[in-house]
Amino acid sequence: MTIPSFADRIAPVPTTHSPKAFFTVSLLALIANAALAIYQFNKIRKNKLNPFKDEIFADSKAYSQVIAENR
Repeated sequence: MTIPSFADRIAPVPTTHSPKAFFTVSLLALIANAALAIYQFNKIRKNKLNPFKDEIFADSKAYSQVIAENR
């Protein structure tokens, strides 16, 4: 997402330049992404799904609700 250059004048937001803060946020994001990838690979392997042809989350309540709402 891009932010127009005039946004600094409308709503200035102070930022941190602390390397520790950047590292912490980056590490949390990496851990979350790795956990999601492991979860998805385990679900694919356990249910013997083809991620290119099959819906991975077809058995979830949220998936069923979205499908029902869009019929």
